Amino acid sequence: MKGLAMISKELIRRNFSNVAANYDEHAVIQKKSGCELVGQLRKDKNNYGAILDIGTGTGGLLRDLSLVCRPALICGLDISSNMLIKARASEKSSFFIQADAENIPFKKNTFDLVVSNLAYQWLMDLDSAFIQLAGILKERGMFYFTSFGRRTLSELRECLKSVKEASDYNIFPAKEAMHSKLKNAGFANIKIISKIEKEFFVDSFSLIRWLKYSGANRIGVRFNGLEARGVLKEMDKLYLEKYPAGGGVFASFERYIVKAEKR
Repeated sequence: MKGLAMISKELIRRNFSNVAANYDEHAVIQKKSGCELVGQLRKDKNNYGAILDIGTGTGGLLRDLSLVCRPALICGLDISSNMLIKARASEKSSFFIQADAENIPFKKNTFDLVVSNLAYQWLMDLDSAFIQLAGILKERGMFYFTSFGRRTLSELRECLKSVKEASDYNIFPAKEAMHSKLKNAGFANIKIISKIEKEFFVDSFSLIRWLKYSGANRIGVRFNGLEARGVLKEMDKLYLEKYPAGGGVFASFERYIVKAEKR
């Protein structure tokens, strides 16, 4: 996926480990997305024997899933050890493993359900990740997940592009590409709902700080130390002019809510 090569696994691990202590205070969008994911599972009214949560973070989604799906076995996987420390402290009935979604350490046909909340947009090789995921699912196993879409942070990326040349700002996957990759990996009955919501910030600097504190501070742009202050100041002025909202600015977040069945 063009642009994702900029985001190394080590950088992702470090970013989320650095913000783990206060992550829940800032993860408003992530929590809202997780609630919608659980709501979809509750609506479908299915029980599952074994569930895996990929990118489990501090374990909030697992706590809700254990009530809704009543699984016999529930496991959380995350690349960040600090996130898992918090998850283990609050969710005693689950077990956790440190790994990444492109190297899943489970045998084939292990899980009835795999879920993931806002993690797959950070992967560098979705094709391989979806194939691996299909392998660990049992026949007719289900995959429910959310992901940021291509139009996420479009205002910020547009303003940055206006003040700084860059080869690619579109680091998030397109809906059509997501569907195609799932199909090629062996999934059927694929349903992808796309929704765009606006979040409001005092200025672009507060938006960038939020991205940092929520661990999502990679948007496909690199600065050197000398240019960063000037570029960001110019970008903030442009952002305030083009996307004002109640004395501040708004940012768009496109989210995919995805449901797919292993063939």
